[in-house]
Amino acid sequence: MDLKDFFIPLSEDYCQDHNSWQTTQLGFQIKSNNLNTFPEYKFCELAIFNVREFNGSENLTTEKECKVRHALYSLHFENAPRICDLGYLNLLNNRKDSFKRIEEACVELLQNGIIPIIIGGGLDISYALY
Repeated sequence: MDLKDFFIPLSEDYCQDHNSWQTTQLGFQIKSNNLNTFPEYKFCELAIFNVREFNGSENLTTEKECKVRHALYSLHFENAPRICDLGYLNLLNNRKDSFKRIEEACVELLQNGIIPIIIGGGLDISYALY
């Protein structure tokens, strides 16, 4: 399975921020999916990705970037685990297929010993995560 096909890269503006992070901040240490490279996730311990699926939730958003991701990247951590940011999960045309995609991405990560950290989505995605 090639997870690269499952994800939309982070915006170019966001990826350029990598140079502005201090060396102890997670933003400097995290390998991110950007327009040029997809991170070598099999060497990571944690993998972050966004799910922009808000059906059944009042938490609708039209924001271009994720505030949670920026806050996480700003944290200082001297001995951080190996973390990659896969970007935004590319959802499919219907919820059932999108939930299956979430499940497949998580299974791939877990089978490689990687803990997925999912940002966003309504409570409905809990079923796919479980």
